[in-house]
Amino acid sequence: MTFSILQKYKDAIDEPRYWMIGLLKGDRRLVWIQSDFADSNKWNLSTVGLRVEAINQEKASLALNYEFQGFSEYLAGKKAEEASQF
Repeated sequence: MTFSILQKYKDAIDEPRYWMIGLLKGDRRLVWIQSDFADSNKWNLSTVGLRVEAINQEKASLALNYEFQGFSEYLAGKKAEEASQF
């Protein structure tokens, strides 16, 4: 599933330069999320996300995130452990 969210200018032109300007100014977001993995997937993935961030009008960076099954429980346990130490 891919999302392109245009936040401010609903009537913006979809030419590549306007895309990059929109990304650069924070008016547009480009995100891909995959979360419908089979229960028996090899790596126990629950979600994979890809986010595009503009560096300038010609370059962008990609942020790739993985979340594994049980990760939320792991984080909750870590937070509880840290809280109990203080």
